[in-house]
Amino acid sequence: MSRPGTKGSNPSGKVMNADDGIQEVVPLSLQKLRELADSLRSSMPEENNVGSPSPSRVGRKGRSRQDRSRKRQVAMDQGMQSQLGAMEVESLQAMVKQTEAKLQELSVEHDRMIAEGKEQQQAFIRREVQYQSQIKRMKELLEKAISSRGNENNGMPRLREMHEKIMQKLAEKQDATKTLMMKQEKEMLKIFRSKLFEVEDKLKKTGGKKNNEAVGGIPRSWLERATKLARELEHYKEESIRLDAENERLTKESTRLQAEYHSHEDDVRYLESQLVALKKENLKLKKDREDAATVSMRAFLATDHSKRQRSQEEERPPAEDGSKPQESKQMEEEAYAQVEEEERGGGGGGRERRRGGRREEIYPCD
Repeated sequence: MSRPGTKGSNPSGKVMNADDGIQEVVPLSLQKLRELADSLRSSMPEENNVGSPSPSRVGRKGRSRQDRSRKRQVAMDQGMQSQLGAMEVESLQAMVKQTEAKLQELSVEHDRMIAEGKEQQQAFIRREVQYQSQIKRMKELLEKAISSRGNENNGMPRLREMHEKIMQKLAEKQDATKTLMMKQEKEMLKIFRSKLFEVEDKLKKTGGKKNNEAVGGIPRSWLERATKLARELEHYKEESIRLDAENERLTKESTRLQAEYHSHEDDVRYLESQLVALKKENLKLKKDREDAATVSMRAFLATDHSKRQRSQEEERPPAEDGSKPQESKQMEEEAYAQVEEEERGGGGGGRERRRGGRREEIYPCD
């Protein structure tokens, strides 16, 4: 730090003149901070009040606000200058070096981040171009697929229709070719027969000749054999045509019968399952009926026994010792024995019971 009355320079290169009566030491970092603060103040908008004051009041308030901020800034600068002035030159130089080193580090970091940002931007651009090309290719494929499927007049339905028409035309051509070949065979047979008849006529005309004599350079035995073979060939052809038609008819009938057989098998399986279910239901109902018949029989026997016992007790005087008559005991035992026998035997319907040497039919009450 320079003393009053001396002239020197600080480490940042700022000249200090002591003749002016003001000692000012402004490092480069402080200058940058001041410039940053000035730029921020210039970029900050002025605050608007809620009301709508007059322009003069607004101007006065703005100037007073600027004056206050300027005074605060001057006070801060003076405080900073006083602090810096109280420091030694070595401390200031060390602070400046630290600030410059930090600035250098920040600039290096800033350059690195800018380089990374550029690389990321380039990678993003490359990916974007790649994705756009993929999207374009996928759109083309989608358009091709849509055009291939298309509507009724274009696409697969039309191709299927054309394929069906082509197969139909081929079947028609095959039928026409088959018919034409049959016609040609018939015509050739007619020609062969006509020639054969001509040869036979010639043979008849030359009947006086020997059997081994040649007719038109052909032995007679060969002509007879050829005639016989031609007749057999015609017969076999007619038989093959008939057998083909019969085979086709029988094939169709076999297909129909197989379909009916499979249908009958399904019906049989369904009916068997229904029969099993009905048997189970029948057994259940039969058991329920037998249980109900047993309960009804017990109730009937108990009611009948109680009625007869009451009637007999009313008719006969009670025994002196208070015991039951022998006949009522016997009837009660017979009734219980009958019920037990019915429970063991099972089954509904009419049942017999013996009472006093008589047989009585007992039917369950519904």
